[in-house]
Amino acid sequence: MSKIKRILAVIFEKKEVMVKSIDENQKNKEEVVPNKKNKENYLTVTELSKYFYLTPNELNNIFQKLNWSKKENGWLLMTKLGEYYGAKECYDNRTKTKDLKWHKLVKNSTQLLKAIEEFKKTKVEEHEVDMAEY
Repeated sequence: MSKIKRILAVIFEKKEVMVKSIDENQKNKEEVVPNKKNKENYLTVTELSKYFYLTPNELNNIFQKLNWSKKENGWLLMTKLGEYYGAKECYDNRTKTKDLKWHKLVKNSTQLLKAIEEFKKTKVEEHEVDMAEY
């Protein structure tokens, strides 16, 4: 009888050790935070344009009209005003391109929202004029 108890104790002990090791592995995976340094707080223009249902070019034009960004030598660069509203210039070594990223709080900027509304109104009016011509 005591041999059976010892065998069962060993089996259950191994199961507990296996369960603990699985739990520790999951904790280790959860604790590993990738070194992104605020990447989740910044959005690319394409991500922002999807949020506002615009194309990236249209949104870049709006940023330029608001004087938040400027175009120099084919690159979009931030201005002092753009930096105030959360712009960040990024450089991708792989593709050798510069681009702007915007802080996610820019979605709530009233100035940007008004400019987008005006742009959408003019876009709708142009579409109505085009439809009337046909």
